[in-house]
Amino acid sequence: MVKNMEDEIKIFRAWLRKIVKEDKTIKGNVLAKRIEIPATRISYYHSGRVDNGVRTYPMIPFEIREKILDITNTPSEEMMRIGREELRPKATPLSGEDIIKLIEGEVTKQIKEPIKNPGEKEKPNNSVLNIENDHPALKEHYRLLRQFPDHEKALELHSLAVDLTKIEPGEIDKVINFIRERIEFQKAIKGIASPENDRNQDLKNA
Repeated sequence: MVKNMEDEIKIFRAWLRKIVKEDKTIKGNVLAKRIEIPATRISYYHSGRVDNGVRTYPMIPFEIREKILDITNTPSEEMMRIGREELRPKATPLSGEDIIKLIEGEVTKQIKEPIKNPGEKEKPNNSVLNIENDHPALKEHYRLLRQFPDHEKALELHSLAVDLTKIEPGEIDKVINFIRERIEFQKAIKGIASPENDRNQDLKNA
């Protein structure tokens, strides 16, 4: 339930801003013309205006709201649903560096929490893990992650690999072999020699 009229207008305003300014379902000037009000009034309704650094919003008369819903053929319940969704805080997009940190954190977590077989009892672990000293391969792992052209794809690929390993550890070997086969296939069709082929050719020429 809407607590009061102010909340209802706030929800309506968020919905109106979305359909006019973001989705552009209907142009503001077209909507204003059909309601017979100035076009600037529609903009004022959904975005307010700034005076001396302070943004203010007007009250939107009930009859105006009803006309807008009627013109856009939008049920009140649908408007409320979309408006509430728009008012929910939006997650801040991750930067490439943030994605890398998430991947590195997941790697660290997997090392600290090794995969256990079903029914295996929890074993106490009193050791303190020093990643750089105990797992030097992680340095190379991090370096390769930073070279991945698309950090979001790197995160998705890594996350899927972790999920698969949790469900069925042996399946990850099939994925690795598949990727290796695809690499060799792409090298073959593009005429890229693999290091192994180069070594074999050197032995033949010796």
